[in-house]
Amino acid sequence: MKIDTIEADGYTLHITTKQPFPEFVSELVNPNVSIIDVTEDDIVNHPVGTGPFTLKSFEPGSKLELERYDKYWDGLSNLDSVTFSFNEDANARNACSKIWAS
Repeated sequence: MKIDTIEADGYTLHITTKQPFPEFVSELVNPNVSIIDVTEDDIVNHPVGTGPFTLKSFEPGSKLELERYDKYWDGLSNLDSVTFSFNEDANARNACSKIWAS
């Protein structure tokens, strides 16, 4: 891990790296990087984070539904809601993509 310290000061987050790490800024936009509440006991089923959406429902391995968070600091999202559907079967995913494309 290349991070030395992380400190919060109000709405400002200070991150100090152990060594020069020029790629760090681009790492922060990676979808696998997020700010979460580590005090939550069950983060998988009760995720708490930051962003323009809040969790409406979560079915592990199946579906994730989000709805717009009207108090988001950077303004309202153009979308009222977002649904992510997960399917491990490549043939089923391919069939769904053809339905959505038509």
